[in-house]
Amino acid sequence: MTRSVRIWGPGSLSNLGPGFDTLGVALEGVGDVVEVFTTDTPGVTVHADGGASDTPSDPDKNTAARAAGYVLRAHPGGVVGLGVRIFKGIRPGSGLGSSAASASAAALGALMLLSDKSREWA
Repeated sequence: MTRSVRIWGPGSLSNLGPGFDTLGVALEGVGDVVEVFTTDTPGVTVHADGGASDTPSDPDKNTAARAAGYVLRAHPGGVVGLGVRIFKGIRPGSGLGSSAASASAAALGALMLLSDKSREWA
């Protein structure tokens, strides 16, 4: 049985005044939506939708897939693989944390599917 979750990953800014790359904020209303779902295919597969045509489909070159893959390897057993479907709300290269938004959402989604403590993180 396939299970899935959808997670919103906020955009971010980290170039704030004198705290260059040490002070950051999450942005309200700007972000990516990532759906993570269980699959019978080993490893992680990537599906890009909604303005994500330039998103790498190779899991080794996609930050969201890499993050989900780390979680999958840390929680062996039960689930064979994960699919990651990315709906880009942040234009890549815009300086608003596009890769980080997708990666953090994918990591949380994978944790929610694979960990018995997932409710503590949601």
